[in-house]
Amino acid sequence: MPASYGKHDPLPTQQSAAPQDSIDLQRATQAALEEHGRILAALDLFSQSLGPAFEPLPPELQPVQETPFGPAIFYRAYDISCLWATYTMARMIAIRAHPHMPPAAHMAAGVAAPQTKSLANEIGRIVAGIAVDTPDKPVNPSLGAALCESCMPSFFAAVQYHDAAQRHHTVMRIFSIARRTGWGTAEVIANGCETLWVRTAAMGRGPPYTRVVRNMRPQYSDDPRLNGSWESLDPHAMPDEEDEADRRLIKVKPGARLNWAIGIMGTEEDISSMN
Repeated sequence: MPASYGKHDPLPTQQSAAPQDSIDLQRATQAALEEHGRILAALDLFSQSLGPAFEPLPPELQPVQETPFGPAIFYRAYDISCLWATYTMARMIAIRAHPHMPPAAHMAAGVAAPQTKSLANEIGRIVAGIAVDTPDKPVNPSLGAALCESCMPSFFAAVQYHDAAQRHHTVMRIFSIARRTGWGTAEVIANGCETLWVRTAAMGRGPPYTRVVRNMRPQYSDDPRLNGSWESLDPHAMPDEEDEADRRLIKVKPGARLNWAIGIMGTEEDISSMN
């Protein structure tokens, strides 16, 4: 950790949570609402503190490029584009994490969709402006890093996309990043987007979707998130406690919840299994 961080007093040790029956729900809810308000205020202050150098390029400096989300947004540097994509993602997360939202990430994304639609579209426009060259063109380290960094905002935005053109554009872009940079997580993200859209359709909460990324893989993968083998597992069978790749372990293993991006794709069934 950089030495400059040592100048600050350490954060106080968090006390263990009180038993459920001793919590004053009304007071706890009010405290959560106040904290949520402070988070939004901090995000506002951050965006307002950025100067002219962080503004989008005007049309006379960058030709308009149309995308399924609207005209792409270009900035003077890749890192500035990533900063705005991450900031927009943070605002989206804050809205979905409102104390009155459902605890399941998948359901919260659906409930909050009317409020976050413009943010999801903006992320699509921002990441589309990071690179306009051909997919088979070699990438330099700066561009490669920016492309990888843009995948997570795209993931948070994509879970609420219903438009077929936006979905296709997103997964093909992320899959292209995996092939161009060699960053395997990008392919996992692309598959995650498709998995969620398929499950959303199965629950009657979104339009039908047919996978395209899984069939484009040049070779077989042992990763169950890529080959889909987890979908045929018996949910009632005893999983291997040492294998955090087993999705059935999300109720007992924090690592499994992270591995399966439950914070983005978690369903009501996932939440109930962890209670």
